[in-house]
Amino acid sequence: NKRIGGFILEALDGSVIIDNTYLTRLDAVLKGMIPEITKKLFGKGH
Repeated sequence: NKRIGGFILEALDGSVIIDNTYLTRLDAVLKGMIPEITKKLFGKGH
């Protein structure tokens, strides 16, 4: 599992983990763009 920039923070007890790596952020952005991409590919009705 390669990481390209960013960071992962974890509480000492492991109760909280924050993954702010480049690939995690890119994945979140791409998932957020799916509705817009779908509209452009298939029109407004989908």
